[in-house]
Amino acid sequence: MARQQTLKQAFAAVGRKTKAPTRQMRQSTLNFDGCAPALRDDSDDDGESIDSCGCSDHTATMNDYYECICSREDCDFENDPESCNCNACWEDRIDQDPTLCAVRSGFFHRHQENAVADAFYDDSRWDDQFLAYYDEQCKPKVLKQFVLQRGLLDAFPAGVTLKYYYIKELLTADSVRVFRFLDLPAEMRNEVYGYLLAPQQRYTRRTQILRTCKAIYNEANEILYADNVISCAFSNRQDSSGKRVIINHRTYSGANALELSQLPGAIDHYPSFLARLRKLEIEIHMDLPYAAANRNPIVDFVRSALLALASILMEGGRLKGLRVRVSTTSGTLQDKVVASVLYPLRRLRNTDLTFAGDVEVPDFLRNDMAAELRLREPVFNTLMHCRLILSNAEAYLRLIDVLDPLPSNNPQRMGNSRAAQMARQVRYLQGKMVNRRSLFADWLGEVKVQTHLAKLQKQIEEVFPNEMRKMVEGIGKATSDRQAYQQEHQRWTIGDLSRAKSPSPDPAPL
Repeated sequence: MARQQTLKQAFAAVGRKTKAPTRQMRQSTLNFDGCAPALRDDSDDDGESIDSCGCSDHTATMNDYYECICSREDCDFENDPESCNCNACWEDRIDQDPTLCAVRSGFFHRHQENAVADAFYDDSRWDDQFLAYYDEQCKPKVLKQFVLQRGLLDAFPAGVTLKYYYIKELLTADSVRVFRFLDLPAEMRNEVYGYLLAPQQRYTRRTQILRTCKAIYNEANEILYADNVISCAFSNRQDSSGKRVIINHRTYSGANALELSQLPGAIDHYPSFLARLRKLEIEIHMDLPYAAANRNPIVDFVRSALLALASILMEGGRLKGLRVRVSTTSGTLQDKVVASVLYPLRRLRNTDLTFAGDVEVPDFLRNDMAAELRLREPVFNTLMHCRLILSNAEAYLRLIDVLDPLPSNNPQRMGNSRAAQMARQVRYLQGKMVNRRSLFADWLGEVKVQTHLAKLQKQIEEVFPNEMRKMVEGIGKATSDRQAYQQEHQRWTIGDLSRAKSPSPDPAPL
């Protein structure tokens, strides 16, 4: 206590406007004889300094000694860094040497300093601010909460808090190289997913993280499709390029492009990830003379491809933003042509729509489409139901063809039976799908298709399903009975009656 009072009186006598005493001056005010070896001694000589002492006798003295004893105006830290002991100077020194924070706080005993120093210097890779943060910013109870939250061992009962022990546990845990990514908070994991899967400055995406495990796939998959804008382009030019579809930088041309417009099977040729999109940009380019009618092969191709894409988006139901760009190199497109091409997109719901491009979309069409797409009530997916109902009807017709091949191949010879009516409806819808000119061009065309689908579905349900099922079950039972009897009486089973060929004789030697 006497030494502590002496130090305080000496510093008080210096005054505010006097330069702070240097390290050598202040060392002379204390007696360090018999102190423990230095925790850290950067001095060139063998003499001991106040920084080299960590014994319990000088702990209280160092606490008072390292309080700020100068004002900011006369701080001479730039010329003599060791001469100033204010908080600002100490923060700069701690940035260079984080172990000084242990001396700065002054709460360590000698064995505690060694424990913290050993834990810190085990791995020099870790941020130098960890030790300073734990020491200066955290109280023992807060450190204990850190230990418990990280699942570390707390060797002390309730009510006992030893700061040096908790710092050692936390620093040791920080130096462990094994890192569990799923232990991070969800917000931090989303930041990692966004950096890998939705970067702003590059086109490539590092999707390898999706292969790690199912939990990460489910989390990152949402980021991948929610934060990225996928682009699709549909063009039908009069030059050599012809029909072309581009989906997410992948080009489909020629026969592959036709597959994306042949209804109703075009749905199966589109990538499955389109159903999970949140943001989509569609570019439509048509080289079409202004005098061309609405029923034009160029218009039919683009509208059919958009119809298949819109049906997939309707099934997913996740699209939130849509941007449409319409362009042409042939001058101007008629308003009715633009309305006919864009009609399939009017079946989307709960989506924000914006327009861009060279072609000026009429205001009435722009406003009507934007209002319809903002609605929340789902729309009947006509194309998807058409594909399913036609597939079911064709399966029935194939079965009828096996039982009685002649009538099913010619519906006129089947008369007015239910099977004949179903066959005629199938042929009619298939012809409409191939023609495509009046299909889904407007609301009335879609209603006509829905009417024929309703008739076909009713006919499917009335084509003797019970009788056909009984016939199939009877065939299966007869087959199983025959196989069971032949296995039981195998010696009497009719075998292969074909006569084996005898080997031909070797030719006589010459």
